[in-house]
Order: sequence, then structure tokens, then C-alpha cells
Amino acid sequence: MLEIRKNYIIYKINSLKVKKEVESMLKLILLEPEVDTEYKLSVPSYQGKPSLWALYLGTFLREKISKVEITILDCRFFSTDKLRKWAKKIKPDFVGISPKYISYKNTIAAARIFKKSGAKVVLGGFYATALKKEILENRGPGFEDYCIDAIIKEDGEKAFYEYVSGVPPAKINNLIWRDGKEIRENRTELLNLDSLPIPDRELVDIDKYFIPKRKTLTFLSQKGCSWRANGGGCVFCSYPPNRVRLRNPLRVWEEIMFLKKKYDIDVFMDANDNFFNDLAWAKDFRKAALKYDDKPLFEIFAKPNDINKATVNILKEINAGIVHLGIESGSQRSLFRLGIKVEQKSIGEAIERLSANHVKMIFSFVLGAPGEDERTIDETLKLIKKGAAMPFVVDIHVSRLHPYPGSPAWKMLIGETGIKYKGKDIIEWREVMTDWSKLFCDISPKLFSEKVAEAKRLSRQTKIR
Repeated sequence: MLEIRKNYIIYKINSLKVKKEVESMLKLILLEPEVDTEYKLSVPSYQGKPSLWALYLGTFLREKISKVEITILDCRFFSTDKLRKWAKKIKPDFVGISPKYISYKNTIAAARIFKKSGAKVVLGGFYATALKKEILENRGPGFEDYCIDAIIKEDGEKAFYEYVSGVPPAKINNLIWRDGKEIRENRTELLNLDSLPIPDRELVDIDKYFIPKRKTLTFLSQKGCSWRANGGGCVFCSYPPNRVRLRNPLRVWEEIMFLKKKYDIDVFMDANDNFFNDLAWAKDFRKAALKYDDKPLFEIFAKPNDINKATVNILKEINAGIVHLGIESGSQRSLFRLGIKVEQKSIGEAIERLSANHVKMIFSFVLGAPGEDERTIDETLKLIKKGAAMPFVVDIHVSRLHPYPGSPAWKMLIGETGIKYKGKDIIEWREVMTDWSKLFCDISPKLFSEKVAEAKRLSRQTKIR
């Protein structure tokens, strides 16, 4: 008999109103901003990845508000300049945007367009939350470049609903806003993920996200990082240290099989960074899979020290054929300085286990750990070269360390650069990364750039093969 744990409800939504009646149609735009020009050649493909935050938020708002017109715009498919015609055509009352460091300049450009059309503009996500003070003191009400009205931290569904419904700002949990000359940050409320409706993919033109012969969709199994929640965390990570929240595995499978049938999906990618945050949950997910004979292929993220005999068996039984393995470095010293408690021996064992079970792997590496030098980079290059020759390694991602706002690395950088970045919300990230390597790496910037280029060249051997 199938038994699934009942204790997946961690947080509850308090006092949500029933469906709100409005006198006239409320017009909302949820915007995935265009990647800034300097990053367009370095970002991965978005095929199969409509913005889950927008789908969750749009579905939630549509259930709660009787007269609402929701438009999700994905500027990864068109330029920011074309937003002017959307602003003129829709005349939105509210616009929600979730910027990242690679899209913040275009976020501000979009916010200015919609602010001129009379909309209230609200930002959400890790980046906006980490730079809340800088954003509201440069783009908030009362300032010359006023184009941002408020910021929502953590879960945005309930907070944005209350904001567009006219609830006083002081009473909206998760809201960050200006009260006269003061910036106020309201208490944090984390939602029970199972209380949220399954995101309706019909809110977007889903077909444009598919590629022939391999239809991929993302889903969300959980939120959070167990390592971060338990007092650890990678030096480059800006995740808040919240408890991991888990969706009921039965409900996740219902969503997956519904979408598989409706859209004929081949691959489902879990959007969370670590499928094995909670081993008991992963076992329950496997139990819930037993009732399905036609399981799709899964693509998940995992950490090397979570790959063992038990977890590999789980991967096989749920049909997880692709694992994104966060290796990060081939140097034990660099792993330690990145805040990653994984032994190189464990990395090797994880790779061997996955290979032995014919599970395809995608490796990720980060160059630029505190104290990184030529020797530690060469250790990583050696592992990249070795991985590129492995038959079950299908791709390798290499990046320079980005000291994301809100991360320990960002705090280190701010501490060493004085006023250079303080008070700024628009940041030149290439300059930031150069400063980081100069201040925290024991290698010349020129040689470091050459080593990064070599690492990327070696990583491309997987595609040639």
C-alpha cells in the first residue's frame, strides 16, 4: 500500500480573501525582462522554460480576482523597445517584474516605459530584495527617476494580490516600500506551496518554448537549500536561509502527468537547485511514481555528496536520465573556500555511480574562489578535461564567480571597495568580476581570463563529441 508522509504543510496562508470583486477590469502585466546586451551571448537557452514565477503569480491572481486581464510578456523573445506598444495597447494598472543581475538595466528601461503609461511597478525576486534600499532610493517614489513603487520579497502571490487589491502597504506581509522618507520592510510570510494552484501554462504561448523531438517543461518540487538553511551556504549564493519547503509528491506527480498528456512532454526539469534536499521526501516521490507506467524523463539538479546507492536507485525508478551535478571545482582547497563541504573523493564516486547506471550528467564549475591561484585552477582544468571525455557527460558549464548581491561574496567585495558600489542599483558586472579577481584571487587578471577561456574551450569538447 502506498504511504506518503502527511507533513508537507510547513507554512499556511493566513486570512486570504475569497475571490475579489472589482468594479472594472483590472489589467496586469507580468514581465520577464530582456537580458542586457552585454550578457546575450553568455546566457543559456530558455527553450522549455517559461517563467514559473509569472505562471504561479498569474494563476493565483486569476483565481482570486473576478475581473482581471493578465498578460505575461517574455522579453527573451523580443526587445524592450517593443514594450511601448504593449503599454499603449493594454494600459496596465500594475506591472510585476522579476529582474536578475543580467537583466536589471532592461528592467529599469521597462519600468520607465510602464510608469509613463500610469502603471504601478513592483519588483520581486532575490536580486531586487538584496538591493531593496538602493533601488528604492534611486528609483522609488519622490526621486528623480521614479519608476519603481515597491518590492516584494520571498513568495509574491499573496503579497501582490493584496497590493493590487488596495490593502494598505503596512498590512501586506513581504512588502518593501517607501513611507515618506523611510523605507519599510514588512514581516516575512512564507506560503505553503501546496496551497498554491498548479500554474496554468495556457497563460503563455507555450508552443514557442518547445523544440522539435524534445519537448521540455520546468516544474517546481520544492523551494530552498538545505545546506543554506542549516547554517552553511556557498560564498556566491544569495538564497535566503529559510527552511526547505516541500510540495506533496502526489500533487507534483498529478501536475507532471497532466502536463505530459496535455502537451506531449518528453522531459521535465525540476527548477529547484537540489532534488535531494530531503531524502525522505525523495523516497516519497519515488513511491508516488509507482502508479505510473509511462513516466517521462526527468532532469534534476543534485550535489555530489548526495549521490549514493540509495539516491541512484531513486533516480532510476523515477526515470531521471539527466543530472546537473554541481562540482564547482577540481581543487579541494577552492571547494572549502567556496563554502562547499564536499570531498573530491565524493565527487569521483558520484560520477562513477551515475556513469555505471547510464545516467547522463551536466557538470558545472565556478572559477574565482577566494584564494584561487594558477595551481587550483589547473586542478579544475584537469577535471574538466577528464569530464569532457566521459561518455555520459553531455555538457559542462563553466562560469566566473559572480558575487551576487545578498551573498557572502558581495559583502566581502563591498567591504574591500569602499564606496565604489555602495548606494548603487545599476552595477557594471564585468567590472565587479574584475575587482573580485584582483582583490580575492592570487592570480593576475590577465592569466585568470586566459584560464577561464581555456576552461570554456575544454568544456566545449562534450558538444564536439
